[in-house]
Amino acid sequence: MAFLHKYLIFLGTVVIILTYVQGQPPLEFTSTFKDVITERNKVLALPCSAVTQAEFQPITYTWRKDGAPINGDARCNISADGTLNIKRVKNSQKVTDNGVYDCLATDTFGTIQSPKFQVTVSGHGFVKAVVRL
Repeated sequence: MAFLHKYLIFLGTVVIILTYVQGQPPLEFTSTFKDVITERNKVLALPCSAVTQAEFQPITYTWRKDGAPINGDARCNISADGTLNIKRVKNSQKVTDNGVYDCLATDTFGTIQSPKFQVTVSGHGFVKAVVRL
């Protein structure tokens, strides 16, 4: 059973009003998730958007690569709408964006997990020597 939480503050007393929303999940993805093939040094945007039945409640997004949370940095960030933006895709011996990704969306009702999908980066991050015979 899904409930919307509404809080009213009246003279220091908190009143909670619960409203049942029949037939609608409290939180669901509106994005689709599928395997991606991209090239090294390209920009990659992976959308993750969801809708909630909780009025005026924000949805927070967490992205994971190979099960580990992705922490934003100068090269990679998560926008407010849930999109994971990678400014320059890497594929080297030290850093690679190849992997299995998923997105978590969280609101007051809980957390949902997207289907996992593969990101494959074509090209190598190192130059191979060419030997002429």
